[in-house]
Amino acid sequence: MQHTRTKNRTTNHAIWGGASSDKTYLSDTQILRGANVMAQGDTFFFVKHVNVSVAAAVGNDVTIEVIVNTKELVDAARMHPMCYDVLFTAPQNGERLNYYMDPTPGCYSESTRFFVRLPKSVVSAAGLKVVDMSYGNGYATGFNQYHGLAGVTDIFDDFEDAAKASMWSSDDGCGSPGTPLKMSYNKASPAAYRGGHVLEMSGTGKIAWTGTNFSSSPGFKMSGWIWDNGACASSHYMSPDFTDCGATTTQGKPLLPHDNVGMARDARSTALGLYTLSDNAAYAMASPWQSTTHSREAGWHRLEVTSGTASGMVAQVDGVTVKETSTSVDFYSLSLTAGLGVDTLSHAGLSDGIAYWDDVSVMAYDDSIGVSAGALGDDVAALNVISQRVWETLSTTASPPPRYEHSTCHPKHIGNRHTNDVTSDYMVIFGGERSSYLYNDVWALSTKSVGGVRTATWEFLPHLSKEVPSPRMGHSAVVYESDAVVNAQGKNELPAGSKMIVYGGRDHTGNLGDVWSYDLQSRIWTKLAASTPLGARFGHSAAMFGSTMYVMGGYTSTGFSGEFFKADIACKMPSYTGTYVSATAKGCNVTVTDITTGCMNAAGPSSVSLTPRFAQGAIADSTSVYFTGGTDFSSEPGSFGQVYRFKVATCEWDTVIVNGEEARSEMSLGAFGTGIYVQGGTSPDGSFASNVQYMPLSD
Repeated sequence: MQHTRTKNRTTNHAIWGGASSDKTYLSDTQILRGANVMAQGDTFFFVKHVNVSVAAAVGNDVTIEVIVNTKELVDAARMHPMCYDVLFTAPQNGERLNYYMDPTPGCYSESTRFFVRLPKSVVSAAGLKVVDMSYGNGYATGFNQYHGLAGVTDIFDDFEDAAKASMWSSDDGCGSPGTPLKMSYNKASPAAYRGGHVLEMSGTGKIAWTGTNFSSSPGFKMSGWIWDNGACASSHYMSPDFTDCGATTTQGKPLLPHDNVGMARDARSTALGLYTLSDNAAYAMASPWQSTTHSREAGWHRLEVTSGTASGMVAQVDGVTVKETSTSVDFYSLSLTAGLGVDTLSHAGLSDGIAYWDDVSVMAYDDSIGVSAGALGDDVAALNVISQRVWETLSTTASPPPRYEHSTCHPKHIGNRHTNDVTSDYMVIFGGERSSYLYNDVWALSTKSVGGVRTATWEFLPHLSKEVPSPRMGHSAVVYESDAVVNAQGKNELPAGSKMIVYGGRDHTGNLGDVWSYDLQSRIWTKLAASTPLGARFGHSAAMFGSTMYVMGGYTSTGFSGEFFKADIACKMPSYTGTYVSATAKGCNVTVTDITTGCMNAAGPSSVSLTPRFAQGAIADSTSVYFTGGTDFSSEPGSFGQVYRFKVATCEWDTVIVNGEEARSEMSLGAFGTGIYVQGGTSPDGSFASNVQYMPLSD
């Protein structure tokens, strides 16, 4: 707990020092690679357990259907309103699984359908398996790389790749020579269901997928999207077992109704789609051809046939069941047919009909596998990220002595060096305590990447002024940055530089209220004020916004504080003057205003309850200052888990909605993307936290 952090300007998050749960003082430097992508759509803060009951071993990869009430997850502010923030992982090894959210009914439904591909290794033995569904990141901007229909199917064609046209073959025995099949594969169309291309079919004939072998054991799910243009005469359908246009030796019976007496009752093929000879106002199902209860409507419609040994055959149009049988059907090939009438011959008007197809697919499906997703109340808070992120102990030189309750800041400039090179980063620590010994030394950590190899070096920064702050702990430190001053001749009159502003803390005599600046170029300490309206306090939090330091809370002579101050700082950056300089001018002025109850000429703070606290965190972005965590050792657990935002321009407070909020104090804090990154600290029950949490912030 009580360790420090630096905000890396590239991708990493570093911490140093603090104390461990066994009260050991620490001096190691740890860095988390790839921390910045915590803010992206591959981060998840909740886990829903999905029970998968495998009745009998399955010898191949199989797709399961997971029904989730995403409406309640979205309403609870846990899930993205488009369900972008989802990841499924396998039992045992946590392997990321391919999945697909069915657009019917889609997200924000009490019965959203997720198709999840289970590898053979998961279903090769009977028993209960637990698949984890991780979710929860309001800042996801799209589905992750594991989402897609192609990843959960055995046959898939979205007609976007012209080269895949060779994977379809035409049955020359179907249709009429006078009205041959007309097919336009990979046809560009702004009306495509997804992507920019479709398969257009008209005339008379049938095509079948021959691109990949597929075993339907023990079952299958076939689906496809068809564009119905509303024509009064149309014959366009898909089938899993319409193998050719006559009788076959495999099945021994005609596959579609013939006009011969009695043959229609014996036909065994399954077909679903448009067949206006049966009904021109509703979608039709064979065999035999008959009308369904689902009325036709111009536009895209999803056709689906599911077959399994446990539940038989189920046919659906747009998610509505139109036919069920207690016996299953076999899969022979995926076929798409146009213009065929009775006895698979052309019929007046049917060959003129035009239809578009998109996203046709077949997947191995076992309806004997039981699938049940846990309830909202059973979900657990967790952090699950896709990209590999590893804590790494940096090998450094001359590390500072171990300590606790020190301060940290991350300046742009140290001496003649600066961080305009994004491969370099600096962290400066000051003060702290170890076994009742107090420090007032300054150390700088420089990390730099050269040729892909990151190096880290600690450097002791000496005091080059006679007057220095007393040793202390529990203080705050922020950075005042100054741009270079250029004169009329275009020369630097004053160089760009960084000053560390230190306020408050405590020592063996009690609380401290002095304010100091440390010039990180000249190494000069300057006392800005022996006391200010900030008073004496420790355990407070501070954040720098432009040239203003905002201070909140802490512990004062009257106890835990809920006060809020702004300290406007104006600094003049002196040029380098050699060694051991007596400061004849302050170099900085500090003006403190108590804004606990509001700002002058502002409407005042909104109704947000800032409970008195200490050991909380503070951080700023380009518009606001944020505060989170802390403790008063008496409030209910979770009382300090919210994040408060102070909008600088309007002097307004609000409570930021946070996904995965968790109360803790004495933690490390960082900012990446549009959220706050918390590591370690003390939990409300007094235990030490070691996990990392990214809290995306939203209005």
